[in-house]
Amino acid sequence: MTKPIVLENKLTRIEFAPEHCGVARMLDKTSGVEHIQTGKQGYLLWELVFKHGLFEQTLTNLGKPATRAKVTRLRGGTRRAVITWDKLRHWHEDNMVSVRVTVDLPPYDGVAEWRISVKNNSNLWGLWEVRFPYFKHILVPGKYDLSFAANNWGNLLRGFSEERSTAFAYPSCEWALPFISLTRGDSSIYVGAHDPKVWTKTYKVKPGERCYIGTFVENMAEKGSDYQGHYPVLAGVYHGDWLDACKRYRAWVKKQEWLGKGTLSQRKDVPASIKDAALWLREVWAWDNHETDPHKLNADILDAQRFYGAPIGVHFYLWHHNIFDKDYPFFFPARPGFVERVKELVRNGVLVMPYINTVIADIDHPKYRGKLQAASTKDQTGSPYFLPIGTDDAGRMTNMCPYTKTWQDTIAGLVDRLTGECGVNAVYLDLLSASPPDLCFDSSHGHPLGGGGWWWRGTQAMLKKVKKIAVSRGVALTSESIADPYTNGSEGFLTWAPPIGMEIPMMPAVYSGYALYIG
Repeated sequence: MTKPIVLENKLTRIEFAPEHCGVARMLDKTSGVEHIQTGKQGYLLWELVFKHGLFEQTLTNLGKPATRAKVTRLRGGTRRAVITWDKLRHWHEDNMVSVRVTVDLPPYDGVAEWRISVKNNSNLWGLWEVRFPYFKHILVPGKYDLSFAANNWGNLLRGFSEERSTAFAYPSCEWALPFISLTRGDSSIYVGAHDPKVWTKTYKVKPGERCYIGTFVENMAEKGSDYQGHYPVLAGVYHGDWLDACKRYRAWVKKQEWLGKGTLSQRKDVPASIKDAALWLREVWAWDNHETDPHKLNADILDAQRFYGAPIGVHFYLWHHNIFDKDYPFFFPARPGFVERVKELVRNGVLVMPYINTVIADIDHPKYRGKLQAASTKDQTGSPYFLPIGTDDAGRMTNMCPYTKTWQDTIAGLVDRLTGECGVNAVYLDLLSASPPDLCFDSSHGHPLGGGGWWWRGTQAMLKKVKKIAVSRGVALTSESIADPYTNGSEGFLTWAPPIGMEIPMMPAVYSGYALYIG
């Protein structure tokens, strides 16, 4: 292949370099903006990360020229490029891996659908991460604005030059919607993972150097593990800014499983109490408060309700016998007077929402040994993942695996007791939507090892059990920091992070009508 492979319509021209088929051009034909710097060497299309134990190797499309590449026209006018690399030799293995890429460019859109599948035949290496599409020499430093969903709302970073990535993998508070928007003048690039199975993923972008989405694969580091490319990455040029990117993603996400029950106004499983709550208060039952009369402890809340004349919700902390961030998930027994306080507040129309944590457990609690220890997430060495939080008085917390029946039933049991014997009419599921997936390697849990979409499936199973209890008792459910695929189980999301000066409302633009903020 001595000539570039070209996908083109009236809006864009995408060129793949000869031989190795890296993306050498992404032209916005309407504005004339070249988003990839021309005349460079080493254009990339994909990068694969392999591991054997803790030892790592990478392989890119530059390792060998493509075996075949062709462009065809599909029914409806879509142009499709198919590029394959057959039987690549790597690390002393002939036919270690084969790669197939398809790129579909519709006739009336500058954003194409990119797919990759990786067949791993290695008897030594396991596929760990797929970085695709990988755009090399993309963007001009200081000329582009970056938009990404984080910090509850979304962030707009103007004229950025430094490398940006996500601190936590998707789905989490640090990357809540799996797309980014890159804007120069009136020409923008959309790069988004339209993934209905919610696999763990990240992004990385540095102007002048690189931009890619990384997907962590199932059974990573297990020899012969591969990736069948179940979802497309939508990438290409469009006219508009971050709001237009949000509209594109919203059109897709409205068809996904986690929005299947419709808007909040249509959903029968969401009580009116949380839809109507106009003002939220935080109640922290201070340890040095010597007042023990439940009515006197409630007095300020009831006074506030009368003063504002609006439906009130109370986010209730320290209702439990243990101090904050210690001895989780063993919250019971409740503090003396809690049940009486709840009864009075609910009777007066207050939404009472106590805190529980759905992700972490204290390894030093005597009841942690046994079932809970077995249900913790484990790294490649078999050691539990830890979450260093709190003060010196806090517990030593390990993350728990939502795929395990043990942890699902533990959280469901807490919700059952709070809504049953304590009579609360809402429950706050802390960290559930904020926390990123762990790459868990405990084979006894029954999920694929490492990456994939099992974390979300496990959390969905947990939410199904919790939601069944909540619906039967007319109880509202909330979580911390809105993240993409949890809106079917949690209808309210706590926003608490302080402003940092670059907020834009990306999450409301996508999920308006489907999710509520509380704070």
